[in-house]
Amino acid sequence: MVSYLSTFISGFQEIIKEMSLKYLNPLKINEILDGAIIYDSTANINTIRQLKFFNNSFLILDNFKADLDFNKMFDKILLSEGIFSKVLSNLGKKDKDFRIMFSNENEFVSFDKSKLVNLERKIIKESKNKLRLNIYDPDFEFWFLKRREKSFFLLRFTNNLRNKLEKGELKKELTFILNYLSEPKKQDIFIDPFAGYGSIVLSRAENFPAKLIIINDLEKKYNGFWNKKLDSLKNLKLIRKNSNALNLISEKENSIDKIVTDPPWGEYKLITNKEEFYINMLKEFVRILKKEGIIILLMNRDDSFKDIIDKFNNLKLIKKIDILVSGKKASVYKLKKLAKSI
Repeated sequence: MVSYLSTFISGFQEIIKEMSLKYLNPLKINEILDGAIIYDSTANINTIRQLKFFNNSFLILDNFKADLDFNKMFDKILLSEGIFSKVLSNLGKKDKDFRIMFSNENEFVSFDKSKLVNLERKIIKESKNKLRLNIYDPDFEFWFLKRREKSFFLLRFTNNLRNKLEKGELKKELTFILNYLSEPKKQDIFIDPFAGYGSIVLSRAENFPAKLIIINDLEKKYNGFWNKKLDSLKNLKLIRKNSNALNLISEKENSIDKIVTDPPWGEYKLITNKEEFYINMLKEFVRILKKEGIIILLMNRDDSFKDIIDKFNNLKLIKKIDILVSGKKASVYKLKKLAKSI
């Protein structure tokens, strides 16, 4: 087995453990930290690259005490033997360009360039010129990483920094987890009532088959985006509708299996009365949802939303997970429509 470290959205520890065991079996989990999991797996880096619930993944090359400074970590790696031959045997065929990074508690820090060049030369020499320095757009990175729990020398083989997002668009790792939480099934009729650029919808279509996926958003600014996107996704059963999410007139009662959505938080779009807005939203969701149907909501963190849920005697709160989204406090709610009101 090979030792890896993968990072994920803070707050999702339990669901990451569940998904890791499901998608990387056999797997030995050594430790789960805040936003990171350390594990041993027989999977190669290309397999782990395909996992969409991690932010980034690293091959662990060495580890150190948490309080060891970067200079001592660097000197140990510079004097090591055979570590970069191990790297070559794990890289993909297209992995050629590298750079070296230093991260202290998720903040990049600078390092003495006159010393750094010695390690860069060592990597190139030991790889017999198969690896090349590229500080601007590398295929992978060597990281000296300090965390409060422990420190590492790592090879980062994922590059999610290349994924540019539209304003308000959610990251793929988050949308994958949201859809996973909805317990997706092939026979589902699925809707995102606030689809926007469709990151949740597209994640469902790409990762979890469904009988029908309904894209709904009232704002016309997304029309051009979806016209192009739907042309390229003709093999999928997706339809787009322009309805008010508080009045989904095209959807019949008890017709939807799963609702996964990111409703307005009141930050970019003014909501004059948030409580009234969310009550009307849940009323409409309950109307169209089948019995035992599931709702997954990504909301800004506001404990008063639970009081709104409590107003519905046919909705059960299954779980609430507090997370961070782009540095902002948020919560994920999983609700189920009950067969009988309580």
